Amino acid sequence: MQKSKRLVVFSEVEKCAFYGLPDFDDNKRKQYFTFSEEELSVVMKDKRMYINVFCAIQMGHFKAKKIFFQIKWKDIKKEDLNFILNAYFIKQKFAMRKVSEYDYYVQRRNIIAIFDYRLWSAKFTPTITTHVKKIIRCDISPNFIGRELITFLRNIKVVIPGYSTLQTIITQNLRDERKRISCILDKMLGSDDKVAINKLITTEENISKLAALKQDAKNFGFKMMLKERQKHSMLQSIYSIAKNIIKELDISNQNIKYYSDLTIYYNAGKLRNLGYNQNYLYILCYVLRRYQEINDNLIEAFKYTSKKIDDDIKAKVKKKFLEEKSGIEKKMGRLLLLYVNEKIGDTILFGKVRKRAFRIMTKEKMQNLGNKLLKRAQHKKEFYWQEVDRLQKTYQKNLRPLFTKLCFSSEDSRNTWLLSVKWLQNTLNSKDNNIDDDQIASISKHLDKYLLKERDNIKVIDINRYEYWLYRQIEEKVNAGSLYIENSILHRCFNHELISCEEKQEVLKDLDIPWLRESAEKQINDLLATLDNLWVTINQRFEQGKLKHLKYDEKKQRFTWSRVRAISDEELQNKFYSQLPFCEINDVMRFVDEQCDCLSVFTPLQQRYTKQEIVSKERLIASILSKALNYGDYKMSQASDISYQALKTTSSQVLRLSKLREANDIISNEVAKLSIFPYYSIDLELLFSGVDGQKYELDVPNIKARFSRKYLREKQGLSAYTILTNNIPFNCYLIGSHEHESYHVFDIWYNNTSDIMPQVITGDMHSINKANFALLSWFGVQFKPRFTNLNAQLRNTYCGKDIKEYENYSLKPTGQIDSQIIIKQKEKIDQIIATLALKEINQANLVKKLCNLPAENSLRKAVFEFDKLVRSIYTLEYMMDIQLQRDVHKSQNRIEAYHQLRAAIAKVGGKKKLYGKTDIDIEISNQCGRLVANTVIYYNSVILSGLLEEHHELKNNKKFLNIIKKISPIAWGHIHFLGQYTFKNKEQSIDLVEILKNIKLEFE
Repeated sequence: MQKSKRLVVFSEVEKCAFYGLPDFDDNKRKQYFTFSEEELSVVMKDKRMYINVFCAIQMGHFKAKKIFFQIKWKDIKKEDLNFILNAYFIKQKFAMRKVSEYDYYVQRRNIIAIFDYRLWSAKFTPTITTHVKKIIRCDISPNFIGRELITFLRNIKVVIPGYSTLQTIITQNLRDERKRISCILDKMLGSDDKVAINKLITTEENISKLAALKQDAKNFGFKMMLKERQKHSMLQSIYSIAKNIIKELDISNQNIKYYSDLTIYYNAGKLRNLGYNQNYLYILCYVLRRYQEINDNLIEAFKYTSKKIDDDIKAKVKKKFLEEKSGIEKKMGRLLLLYVNEKIGDTILFGKVRKRAFRIMTKEKMQNLGNKLLKRAQHKKEFYWQEVDRLQKTYQKNLRPLFTKLCFSSEDSRNTWLLSVKWLQNTLNSKDNNIDDDQIASISKHLDKYLLKERDNIKVIDINRYEYWLYRQIEEKVNAGSLYIENSILHRCFNHELISCEEKQEVLKDLDIPWLRESAEKQINDLLATLDNLWVTINQRFEQGKLKHLKYDEKKQRFTWSRVRAISDEELQNKFYSQLPFCEINDVMRFVDEQCDCLSVFTPLQQRYTKQEIVSKERLIASILSKALNYGDYKMSQASDISYQALKTTSSQVLRLSKLREANDIISNEVAKLSIFPYYSIDLELLFSGVDGQKYELDVPNIKARFSRKYLREKQGLSAYTILTNNIPFNCYLIGSHEHESYHVFDIWYNNTSDIMPQVITGDMHSINKANFALLSWFGVQFKPRFTNLNAQLRNTYCGKDIKEYENYSLKPTGQIDSQIIIKQKEKIDQIIATLALKEINQANLVKKLCNLPAENSLRKAVFEFDKLVRSIYTLEYMMDIQLQRDVHKSQNRIEAYHQLRAAIAKVGGKKKLYGKTDIDIEISNQCGRLVANTVIYYNSVILSGLLEEHHELKNNKKFLNIIKKISPIAWGHIHFLGQYTFKNKEQSIDLVEILKNIKLEFE
């Protein structure tokens, strides 16, 4: 059988969503088959009843999908037909007759005329091609292009073409893009450049340089960082080539990452065999990103090691200080007792007393001690610098090689910190200690004593101490943006991350977000009015005693509140799930795949040369479980009927990160379509979601794994940061456990690729920073974190009017919001919004940089002031509304329940760990765990939805609905994760009809 040359654009589920016949429930049927007068006039246009009924079906289908279907009467759902007959043809005798092609096309023409649509034809190809070329520059993936193209066609009101036509258009344009890139590479790549690139994929002693480059650093140790520096040197010359050529290619960061990731999956041999200059394209993109990643690793290693050494120095200073203190305390005590000794009369000469004192402590030691006590802080600093001197070899061995390798920059070329860095780098390379005043301008006067020394009556810098001192300043300056690393991903200049003003106008034109709909002045004034009204309302209600949960403690001079307590539904949960038969996790995964075809997205990189069994469902499920349950391929092969080699091959060929995310999206979207989903909504009008991180240890060390304050007693590891809506974990990715979760709140919501888009985000105190309320508000999302300390929140609550107007209030604001600076910085705020909307940069990193800008930065002030405004409104609403507190609490409890499920899955193979040698392997392990958790949630949700549909006559019975709502789909007691797994030749053992028969709910 000849393989199609057209690319696969959509999975079977997605193809069904776009091109399949609509499958209406009662609500959708009513929505799409309820016609306006104009629509009804088209439906009833013919004298023949069967033609009018068929037209009504076509009309409803078109309203739902914006395409036409070549259908026969047997394809029409009985429920749809009955609805139309009962609604528009009451008591009329209906007989099905064949609809002619002429009548079918007449109906199509009449329907598109009503909705002002146009049928697809070849004349639209040039318009579509132009738009597709724009899309391709943003994202090369066929799925993204297909979705964007359908959106574009709907916007210009053109009926989308057939799937094969869509495939042909996308395939041809991608082929053209490949040729365009190949021509540019032919033109720009010289023979020397090709030789340099080919060296990376030339195998020497059974390993290529590219394979060595792919190895991720496991820690910040000296030997590991030596390897990173060697990689840096290896890539330096090729990086310059890559940077120039990729700029000429005019491709997005998303596409650069896409091509770069392909290099990770292909080995050197396969890369050599690629045509159309694809091998050069992939390697150049990989070199660009890898070099930037290595620069990030080097600066992170520098910051980490510098802090570690300094912490060690401080610990030793503290220990030495305490030892010295304990050594002299006894003598100090004896000296003090001389002054209260009753045996020594007041008439005795002081000289005699002093002689006795000198027997306890010599005169010289007493003088030194007295001076030390008077200058205690200075004495501690002396200890500090003495310890620095002792550790000179340590910091010079570990920090100096990193420092000299990094290329620091600043927006101000005369920045004294940059000058100091450049001077020191030159000095360390040339051994020249001469320095002028410009380069020591950044040394504070109180440090002169420690950093400068006299030589021939001339003050010269103590190069060793100055070196260490400068190292300690670099972290602060890099975090604040005063210094940056241009050729990096995470440490670039903040202003360079923002798109240009010209690009901004183009981007904002296509954005539909609340901040852009009205003038800044009007929005700010409306918010200020809301805030001031809330101050009046909360004080009135408090004085009237209406806020029963809020009290003022006169003794402690502070407010207290009654916290929300969760009502346990554990008994109900246990009672319900105990009625379900036990089943194996592999059977659950097979059942879920049969329901939503989530495993169809897994395709090998080279489909033409791959044996079919590699992508068999049995192997896929086994491979996913081996990673999710922390077995690993070898242990899973011992516990199942799939061989180790088969698991290893399937993992390397098929289990790609992008496909795992796609599969998770499919399940998330399918759960959201189930009838139970809306019953889990916390609010009738707003869709709530919760964010939180869950710590995992790593099986293999990794530089991203750190200690953190949140997980203080645990070992180093990573945090799986998750966003969950109505019990669905619809997005998740790994962050360092030392990273502040608040920087990722916007990122995880906005970069969600599922169809679920919540309007409310809840979180714990770790989700709060000084910008999140502002950022999410601009994009139309309500941020509602769970507060733990009421009085601390009152200290962060502000007002719009003069603060003196609130002097007599029981609850008072902390200060006044500066609204003018927000208005003045409107253009810069728009620039941030456009940059975030483009998804061209690491959004979490942009938020982090924004929060760490210098305090005097006007943009930072404006963002923080707007954040104060939105946060103050929410704080007052939260304090007044006990139901809001319950809703937020409930949202966070759900994500905590999900974390328990994920932990249970991860612990099957041992500890709660993530496995993998590289960053991508670890993320694959995490996404496999989420996929298994999603299948469990889907399985339970299908059962609960089945109950709802089986008891549809009880949809208005409040007791029945209350019980159904309380049963969470996040449950796993009825599912076996452990045991011997059988994947091959196994029939489906889950019978949904039988399961539903045996469930009884007590709600009478």
